[in-house]
Amino acid sequence: MSPRALRGVFSLNTFLAGMLALYVALALGLENPFWALMSVYIVSNPLAGTVRSKAAYRLAGTVVGAAVAVVLVPAFSNSPPLLSLALALWVGFCGGSAVLDRTPRSYAFVLCGYTAALVGFPSVDNPGQVFWTAVARVEETGIGILCATILHSLVLPKGIGPSLSSLIRRFEADAQDLVTQMLNSRGEPPASLAYKLAGDVTALYLMATHLPFDVSDYQTKSRETRALAERMSALLPLVRTVGDRLQALRRSGATLPTDSEALIRDVSDWVASGPVAPDQRADALLARARALEPSLGQSPRWDELLAANFHARLGELISTYRECRALGGHLADGTPIPLAAQPRPASTAFGALHLDYGMAFWSGLTSVVAIALVCAFWIMTGWSNGSSAAMLTAVFTTLFAAMDDPAQQIQRDAIMSIAAAMLAGIYLFVILPPLDSFAMLALALFPFLFTTGLVIALPQFARWGYPVLMATLGAMALQGTFRPDFAHFANNVIALVAAPIAALVVTRLVRSVGTEFAARRIIRLAWADIARMTATRRMPTREAWTTRMVDRVGLIGPRLGPESARADMMGGTLQELRIGLSVLDLRQLETASDPSLRRALAILFAHLNRHFQALSRGRRIEPSSALLRRLDTAIRVAGRSEAGPARRMGLLALTGLRRNLFPQAAAPARKVQA
Repeated sequence: MSPRALRGVFSLNTFLAGMLALYVALALGLENPFWALMSVYIVSNPLAGTVRSKAAYRLAGTVVGAAVAVVLVPAFSNSPPLLSLALALWVGFCGGSAVLDRTPRSYAFVLCGYTAALVGFPSVDNPGQVFWTAVARVEETGIGILCATILHSLVLPKGIGPSLSSLIRRFEADAQDLVTQMLNSRGEPPASLAYKLAGDVTALYLMATHLPFDVSDYQTKSRETRALAERMSALLPLVRTVGDRLQALRRSGATLPTDSEALIRDVSDWVASGPVAPDQRADALLARARALEPSLGQSPRWDELLAANFHARLGELISTYRECRALGGHLADGTPIPLAAQPRPASTAFGALHLDYGMAFWSGLTSVVAIALVCAFWIMTGWSNGSSAAMLTAVFTTLFAAMDDPAQQIQRDAIMSIAAAMLAGIYLFVILPPLDSFAMLALALFPFLFTTGLVIALPQFARWGYPVLMATLGAMALQGTFRPDFAHFANNVIALVAAPIAALVVTRLVRSVGTEFAARRIIRLAWADIARMTATRRMPTREAWTTRMVDRVGLIGPRLGPESARADMMGGTLQELRIGLSVLDLRQLETASDPSLRRALAILFAHLNRHFQALSRGRRIEPSSALLRRLDTAIRVAGRSEAGPARRMGLLALTGLRRNLFPQAAAPARKVQA
């Protein structure tokens, strides 16, 4: 089916599910049957697997949030201000937690927060009914979720599989382009290419969360999908490292051996040949890379260290690229996975996406302050619809908490709410009064709901469609007995407009940040992570560190417009990624038997810690000459230590660290400096 036809099927399915949910809720005599209709549209998505996962998380969040309201309302029933504060704190806690969980599971935290508000605030004046209000809310939400899940799963369901396959193919094509550009020394690839690759890695991680709920053949492939994302994460820094070492060797004036130049051409040809290239060719290339790596005798020269680092990382690149191909082929057509590419049984990479505890705190605080102010106004004025305003404020401050500047979306919603109120008034006082059956009601709602269903099926327009849809249905507040009351409608509209305005004002004052500020904050958090790695023995795994830093690259890209700014920020983040990997390798040498090496590394870590601590606190400083001397000293001491795998790993890590921190520095002197 064409994309337009698929959007039509999605909109029709959602409309039918919504009408079924509304009919069942009306037949059961539930308190607010329109919540069942709204729940259908909230969880609906063109992809059936996403509908199922959102349904599961929404239902779980609704049940927990309702249970919290049942506990809090009786406990503070004698003090409405304390009850309002308790509910505001709970909403703030859940909103902050949702920001920290960047997977689709964050939806459950959002629902935990504002469901407690939806149940608790209407019960402030009637605490004895809180249990039945909570039960009704769970029933209304559950009916909507069940109807949406059934319709989207049974009527022409669209699986995640095609989207996942397209994402993998796009990554393979972009990665092939990046690798060949680096190996052929055609200059630095555009930053947008690195951004696309990093963004695809994060998208693959997040998509894997939906797979267990999917209707395609990928339903049981979440482990393999995460394994592919993990290998893809490792590929990006390897490509940059190999390209940097190759350029350093060629700029040093040394002539690469003929065998090395031939290897570079053959690896480039192998990558360009696509997934049809046999594994035996990769094995031969890997063996050649290892054979060409210098042995690194006592006190190796700088050009020998560069050559060893280049060939070692080139071998890792070949191996990782082959594993990406193998996992991609398995997901595409079920080909067996080689042993080396098998998913790791206890990978920690998936849980290592970028987290910002500071922004989570400010997001939670925004919810608390906004809700507290609305509740204070409600209590002081005795406003009859104050509870509705408090509920909606909780919704607005939690739904968009993960954005850099939620105020923009809240302002858009406020404008859309005014337009939606006018549309709801036309329905309530012009279109609906003559109707005398549910069939006529469904027919009257069809043009509006079907059109908005088409709009929300397009991601670029969904942020406009959802506010109009939710505000219109909320202002109409369809009930089992239809008695249009203008005073009640006006109160609903005032609450519907006042809530986003209150959320907007507080968000502007407390939470909003610019995109460039957010991007630079991400880099500062990376610097803080490196500083911690040089001062503590609690180390992340290589997979976790790589995943987090590649995710940060993907987060920075959309926040910056000009290519030059994006290249600077992304290049710096990838550089920090490689520095962190070198630090992880060096921390394994702290138990080395050579006391002089342990002492040299301890001094080096102290200098690194001071440098990155200063950067994380906002001081824009260049690496000092003292740090360079300590690096060179550590290289010489490691070069004279006992031969073995640990010595080789340490020399490679120190070489990489020096290239990343001091790319323009001359080769280190042979004499050891204290």
